[in-house]
Amino acid sequence: MKERDSYLDNAKFILMVLVVFTHFFMGMTEKRGVYEDLYYLLFTIHMPTFILISGYFSKNVVNQGKWLRKSYHFLWLYVLFQVSYSFFYSKLQY
Repeated sequence: MKERDSYLDNAKFILMVLVVFTHFFMGMTEKRGVYEDLYYLLFTIHMPTFILISGYFSKNVVNQGKWLRKSYHFLWLYVLFQVSYSFFYSKLQY
């Protein structure tokens, strides 16, 4: 069994607070330039980071040396879906 790392637990807490803050911040971002950019930056970063940190505790892939390959796999999928989402979102805007 892995020993808890307080650094990663604190990082997960900060990311959970960012989730709440980002949802609260959503109402203030309508067509306000910098605020909208900050909202999208936070929204793009906080959930994938939270998922990666939570996934670190889920299986024992760190000791088996598979963590780098799995990280690249998830990063590739994230970039693929983010680009396709951005493409379709930009095409649907009038």
